[in-house]
Amino acid sequence: MGDAVIAFLGLLAALIVLEPWLLARLTQPHWAAWSVQHVMLPLARSSCVLAFILLGYPSVFGLASAPPLTPLLLEDARWSHLLNLGFAASMLLPLLPTLERAPGAILPLQGFLLLALLFRWAVPEANAVSLWPSSEAWAALALAALAPMVARMALPAAIAGHEQRRDALLIPLQLPPLLLYGQALGQQIPG
Repeated sequence: MGDAVIAFLGLLAALIVLEPWLLARLTQPHWAAWSVQHVMLPLARSSCVLAFILLGYPSVFGLASAPPLTPLLLEDARWSHLLNLGFAASMLLPLLPTLERAPGAILPLQGFLLLALLFRWAVPEANAVSLWPSSEAWAALALAALAPMVARMALPAAIAGHEQRRDALLIPLQLPPLLLYGQALGQQIPG
């Protein structure tokens, strides 16, 4: 699990550094700036979440054992389903009016979707479990929604470079909701 956490934090930190650089360099033509902001960056963020989930499998669910990941993902092209779902969620979730005000909740919600899908594939008993199983899952959702507000309060707009610093603070705040939700899913499986 430690490798997954380090990879997630490292990849997202690299994105924080790379995003402003890309957005500053690719301002013209207009379609290039739009494609960076609305296609490349959401796909990169989605890939970070997917990397965390796959590197943390099966311990992200609190499970000691589960089917091997490679055969599980190769069956029926599930790998592409996970990637496509993550990418579609990264494009569509920001369009929801409520999430527009809490952009830091988008990555954890993407992660929740990907975790739920992988859990359904990996655990045969998963069809009989709830995707919102316990108070921990609801706490994960609340933490995901509160993370952007915490980052905004800790680093107000009056501080120079606040946007990039706020994003850097938001990264570690997005990891606990993913862990809480994955653990809540796994706790439903006996033994």
